[in-house]
Amino acid sequence: MEISKDNILKDDMGFLFKKLAIPGIIGMFALGLYNFVDAIFIGQFVSKEGLGAITLAYTIVLINQSITTLFGNGAMSVLSRAIGKNDSNKIEKIAGNVLILTFLFSLILTIIVNVYAKNIISFLGGKNEILNLAVDYVKVLSLGFVFASSGPALNFLIRAEGRMKTAMKMVFISIFMNIILDPIFIIGFKLGIKGAAWATVISQITYFIINILYIQKSSSYAKIKSFNLNFDIILNILNPGISVMALNIVAIIQQIIIFRLLAKYGGDFHIIIMGTCLRVFMFFYTPLWGIGQALASVSGINYGAGNVHRTYFSLKYFNIIGTIISFMCWLIFMLFPEFILSLFINNTEYIVDGAPLFRILLSVFFIYSIEVNYISFFQALGKGLHASILTIGRLVIIFIPSVYILSYFMQSDGIWISLPLADILITITGAILIKILKTKQMKRVTL
Repeated sequence: MEISKDNILKDDMGFLFKKLAIPGIIGMFALGLYNFVDAIFIGQFVSKEGLGAITLAYTIVLINQSITTLFGNGAMSVLSRAIGKNDSNKIEKIAGNVLILTFLFSLILTIIVNVYAKNIISFLGGKNEILNLAVDYVKVLSLGFVFASSGPALNFLIRAEGRMKTAMKMVFISIFMNIILDPIFIIGFKLGIKGAAWATVISQITYFIINILYIQKSSSYAKIKSFNLNFDIILNILNPGISVMALNIVAIIQQIIIFRLLAKYGGDFHIIIMGTCLRVFMFFYTPLWGIGQALASVSGINYGAGNVHRTYFSLKYFNIIGTIISFMCWLIFMLFPEFILSLFINNTEYIVDGAPLFRILLSVFFIYSIEVNYISFFQALGKGLHASILTIGRLVIIFIPSVYILSYFMQSDGIWISLPLADILITITGAILIKILKTKQMKRVTL
């Protein structure tokens, strides 16, 4: 059963969470398997230096993902509100603009990466074997950047229609292919780290093809009807999209700072452990965006229809369930860090010494669903500035000063502590912004 606009406007919130968020969680969980599975195969069948290599290369992948979030998340917000307002003129222009923009920007990135890969990885802190492996990996991976951005961007449009289950099925097909191809290319064809990259590229091309075929044949609102760029549509996409892209930009800058400081104060051990921890973090953090995207659909369509009370109730409900889920993940992290690290690393010393650092990095995971929901909620309401305060403010006002100050006095330990500290402070800021915005809008409703 697919969810209609009327369902989102009238049905019980628990029903909507079940039908929208759970498929979204599963779909984003599957999407996170791309990097997770690659890391396991590389760590076990290439080397621990290979883990460091894909960690540094992931910073470049984040740049391409920021293209997806800019245009995909932005278009998702615009489409959900347009559906709520029955704005057919706007609806029919969105998909074509998204596809052109993602292709164009990712193509430019592909060219830059192939020309300057070694310089970029070296700047990020790569040296010796880690540098060479990272260059090999990212040069192959970049060949699929246009598909890696356009496929998910189109999938966001399917989610905006409330078709979370359909979107999830497409993700599963792609990730299942990646899981099958990884051992074939890495072990069977003996391509090593390049094999992992080729497996990902082929899977991403498949994902793109499936999404575009579905949109053209079965989508109710997201069909591509023209490829004419529309300036007004682009601006509408950019407003909420920039706030979410800012989250990726923050992650990129954050990773650059982290790994350059770790190279200075900690060396390869800390780079490899941090890379492994971030892989685990993203694997469990990405599904929380499934909740956030479902919330964006529910709150965006209700807000577009003028249902302000229901809009804020959706945030409260999704926050409660999301916190329960993220708390369960937190318990796993605190209880079994050695086991989790052993999935990626077969060096006992690295596992034992890395466990305390793993616990520090993931010490506040139970608040991350709330943080994600605040950003998604602001985006859905078209409040790009509010969302940007949470993303950019976290980096500029909190993280950058704290990581440099703490690393100066505490060396590598200060780097690990600065990450959870920034998330605590920015979640508190988000709660304050929500309170202010809700008070203003509720006053308008009662007038």
